[in-house]
Amino acid sequence: MRVRKRTKARRIKRTRTRRGGGEEGEEEEAEEAEEAEGESEESQPESGRVTSERRKKNISKQVEEEEEDPLDLMRINSVLQSNPAIERYSYDAESELWCEVDLVLPVSKVHFDLTSVLSTLAQNAVIMETKGLTRCLLSEVTTKTGEKETLFNTEGINMHELFKHSDILDINRLYSNQVHAMAQTYGIEVALKVIEKEIKDVFAVYGIEVDPRHLSLVADYMCFEGIYKPLNRHAIRSNSSPLQQMTFETSFKFLKQATMLGSHDELVSPSACLVAGKVVKGGTGLFDLKQPMQ
Repeated sequence: MRVRKRTKARRIKRTRTRRGGGEEGEEEEAEEAEEAEGESEESQPESGRVTSERRKKNISKQVEEEEEDPLDLMRINSVLQSNPAIERYSYDAESELWCEVDLVLPVSKVHFDLTSVLSTLAQNAVIMETKGLTRCLLSEVTTKTGEKETLFNTEGINMHELFKHSDILDINRLYSNQVHAMAQTYGIEVALKVIEKEIKDVFAVYGIEVDPRHLSLVADYMCFEGIYKPLNRHAIRSNSSPLQQMTFETSFKFLKQATMLGSHDELVSPSACLVAGKVVKGGTGLFDLKQPMQ
């Protein structure tokens, strides 16, 4: 695009007064320049304006040519407006097997690798997706018997969608570390086993061996109410022993709550028994020894 700047010079009237007997007030009109045109060329990038005009024409042209569903028109317009370099977009509206994008890029004063750009766009493009799943991986492992098998791993979870593919997946060996999902699908007993396995795997990373009875005690306490309950101060609020609540965390908060509500403690839990100096009903405290009189 060339921009021409025009400069106009005004007519200048000069009045000369002759001294020494000459005619006074003789006006001499001198035209220095009637109109001078100076052209100063400034080169500006044409891609911005030309591309925007071209894109507007293409959008209106596509809308006129294709009398489609409003959702299809929204899809086309959103793609065209997503990037100024996109000039035209079309796709397979029936089977959704392909799409075509026309890009208009400047060839001068811009250095880029089109292959890398297309590779990045292809990785971010979503061809088909399943709700809840963000990524899928296939890995090959060797079993204890020496046989090789392929594992299907996913980031995210969608149990109901995986059940639909029981012809290619072994649903009987389906496992997830999402305790809530396993509890909702298979029940609280399966969630208990998941908790035990996950805690054991965490300690195994650091080479620490923990007695399974300790892990089962933690898992049982988190699931004995029939739901998956976290092991923290928020979950212990449902405990009926005020002394056990106070020995866990935030003692003053639970003490104030028990005082205001007039709570009563039966001194049954081990924590409450230790606070009151009572023998814990566990281990050797479960029974009494009686000396025979005869």
